[in-house]
Amino acid sequence: MATESPRGRTGRGQLSDAAVESHREHGLDGVKMRDVAARAGVSPGAIYRHYRGREELLAEVVRRGFDLLHRYLQRALEGNTLLERLDLMEEAYFDFATQNPRVYQTIFMIPEIPGMRRFPEDFARRRSATFQVIVDRVAECITAGLMPKGHRLEIALTLWAHMHGMMAIYIVGRFAQDLAETRAVYRRSMQRLHHGLFSRAERTAKRRRRSESP
Repeated sequence: MATESPRGRTGRGQLSDAAVESHREHGLDGVKMRDVAARAGVSPGAIYRHYRGREELLAEVVRRGFDLLHRYLQRALEGNTLLERLDLMEEAYFDFATQNPRVYQTIFMIPEIPGMRRFPEDFARRRSATFQVIVDRVAECITAGLMPKGHRLEIALTLWAHMHGMMAIYIVGRFAQDLAETRAVYRRSMQRLHHGLFSRAERTAKRRRRSESP
């Protein structure tokens, strides 16, 4: 009979929870088969009935990390306007990185993580649920005429690269301010990026109107 975890999960789910907890406490190097088994309350040999080896267990940790990020980004849907949804998405990204720094480092700052998606094919094929949230916000802005038409994947990549760059600087300790001031700097930086994207769309629209005028 399988041992039940405190969350009521058993078997693979129980081991997955134990691996995630180990990762949160010790980072990726701390996710070891024997330790995860002990944390889950099963024998070291039992873990291999669910995971072929450490690589598969690490892939599970990464998948769970992206699932968590996706839940954060879904907060954007609470916005009533497209600009509110854009701002909420960016705020959620900040919250995810600052509240889950080990998870953030693992899924974004380690080369060749298991299941890593690559631009542009994986994103064009909608293989990344997290990146698709950014694409959806960009698509709304393009439809409304706030961002330039075409290249939505590249614009989404620009947004993500800006958010990621700011949070990577935070993760490695380059911000001397407290969290509230860091958030304020992040918000101002994102607003500057918005202004550049929105201004470009307006300039493009003006050129189009001039070219179409008699």
